[in-house]
Amino acid sequence: MAMGRFEMREQVTANAGVYMTSTSPHREPIRVGVVGLSASGTWAATAHVPALAELDGYELRALSASSAESARAAGEKYAVPLAYGSVEELARSEEVDLVVVTVKVPHHLELIRPALEAGTMVFSEWPLGADLA
Repeated sequence: MAMGRFEMREQVTANAGVYMTSTSPHREPIRVGVVGLSASGTWAATAHVPALAELDGYELRALSASSAESARAAGEKYAVPLAYGSVEELARSEEVDLVVVTVKVPHHLELIRPALEAGTMVFSEWPLGADLA
């Protein structure tokens, strides 16, 4: 049976003639791409980068910033292997499983939409917009 990357795997083991079923999560790390990580220091640098470094099962793999130059600088500063100048490039990357959006609220929807359209999981720390519109 083919399993998706994040589906639970079922193991059946025999124990004294009794079959037991247990589930365990897939062991590969979730590869995270952060939108809004800047070399000049931002909320992402203060909160998200240290948190991801401490969490088992997550790997900070990529980032995108307001420009390719800014992304390269942040990638070098935080030792992130992949740096993209746009959220669209980040969202389409085969190296990213989860896009984390860490910018100001008015920009959330425009930065989340490309990831959703690419079928990539998204974590947005704030709402999709500043008002109902």
